[in-house]
Amino acid sequence: SVFSTSNGGTNWLTVSIPGSTDVTWYSIVFRSSTNGVIIGRTNSYPLRLCVARTTNTGNQWAAQFAGLENVMNDVDVCAPSSMVTVGSNGLILRSSDDGAHWTFPMGLPTNSLAAVDFFDSLVGIAVGSLGNIQKTTDGGEGWTEILSGFSAQLKSVQFISANEVWAGGQPMSGGTVAPYILQSTDGGFVWSNKSRSMDQAFSILGLSFTSNARGWVGGNSYIYMTSDGGLSWNPSRMNTSEFISDLLFVDSLNGFAVGQRSNQGLILRTTNGGSSWTSQSFSTIGSLTRLSFPTADTGYAAGWYGAVLRTTNRGLSWTNQSVPTGNSLFDVEFASGRVGWVPVRDS
Repeated sequence: SVFSTSNGGTNWLTVSIPGSTDVTWYSIVFRSSTNGVIIGRTNSYPLRLCVARTTNTGNQWAAQFAGLENVMNDVDVCAPSSMVTVGSNGLILRSSDDGAHWTFPMGLPTNSLAAVDFFDSLVGIAVGSLGNIQKTTDGGEGWTEILSGFSAQLKSVQFISANEVWAGGQPMSGGTVAPYILQSTDGGFVWSNKSRSMDQAFSILGLSFTSNARGWVGGNSYIYMTSDGGLSWNPSRMNTSEFISDLLFVDSLNGFAVGQRSNQGLILRTTNGGSSWTSQSFSTIGSLTRLSFPTADTGYAAGWYGAVLRTTNRGLSWTNQSVPTGNSLFDVEFASGRVGWVPVRDS
């Protein structure tokens, strides 16, 4: 089912998705205030990929099932009515009609994909395990494998310009090796690792750049920042009692990170570009995993056990707007400061 709100989470409306019992929903995207898609998978065998779509602001949803067992990890809108989702075993699906029909290219590597980002309606990049990087220049119809040269588990990707792209992750082996922060300056064909100045081992779960010079990465217990386009990275925050799940900057000064500290929901906030951070803990919430800021002042954090927190003053204070479910929320989407949706597990 999907919870929807039209008043910023003060009230949530439960909308059931016919035929989608026992589905965990992982990703949601709205390309407008009316047209949206959520993607998930059944929880019991036979495992099946499930896609549900709405064309009326989430008031009604129609579900489709495919004979695929893949978990789709990310989805991005690349053009009006067109979107691409990526997932396990290297699967890429593309729709050009708001999710009514999906196609997938053949012959792609089977290494899983974790994230996808489009610069415009044609050019996009997907990243994943074993340094798997795929690029499209035709809106997702065809993809070219890029040999990054790094044995990395890449989990995030962001275009800064048509030529500059960043991707973050960790070594496939884990352990005590510094994370991977890969940069391309030729549109994604050649990549270099910019994390050599880091002295901590962690997995990059969030990556946020506001210009080609200023960027931040976060994950586990660390946040690092650069002000020289990745030539050097400096510690912005280190606290081994914290776990950072997501990171987002709305401009060059104001940024947020969410996660947990001592099994309590955690929100970090900076107003000076990461030079210092203030923290807020929420004892009744558990871990927070996702951030969404539809405007510079209004933002939402979502996580375990139906947790949703809302701010209308750029993170100075947060109110509990949780949805009535005991299930964890894997994604949150807001089309404006007040209209939004969260998918939950059907059981």
